[in-house]
Amino acid sequence: MLSSICSKWRTFKKELTKYIRENKSNPEIISNPLAIYGFIEQRHWDSFLVRRLSEEFEILSQVQKWRRSQNKYNHRISRKGYARFQEDNKHMTGSTKDLDKSVLWKKARQNKNGEYDDKTIMEQAARIVSYLCVLIAFILYYLNCSSFLYSNVIL
Repeated sequence: MLSSICSKWRTFKKELTKYIRENKSNPEIISNPLAIYGFIEQRHWDSFLVRRLSEEFEILSQVQKWRRSQNKYNHRISRKGYARFQEDNKHMTGSTKDLDKSVLWKKARQNKNGEYDDKTIMEQAARIVSYLCVLIAFILYYLNCSSFLYSNVIL
């Protein structure tokens, strides 16, 4: 419930910020909150307006937009992060073991149907699978060779 409230609060602030930015050139419009938000006191609105129109906020916003643009492989785990995503996965599957990081990476980018929406993510997931297959084949080969060597040395 708290996460829902938090999400709605962020969305509310985002919508107000969008309204402010769209009407930035017209100070008369943004000097008062929208009529549908009659519960916002003028002093709170003025404070919010000052923060949203500040150069500091604009710089922070640009930095965050740039960071977001650098992310090639978008995940679908919202703000909970990998640790909570892994815990949720344990609860759903009933497992006590942690997922391998490569499996966790792939699951974090799948939609509800277990599919990838983006071609670049699908290609990266295929690379991970092929790498894991090679790694498993190498381990199995090594184990078979070492058991063969061990059995021949003892005999």
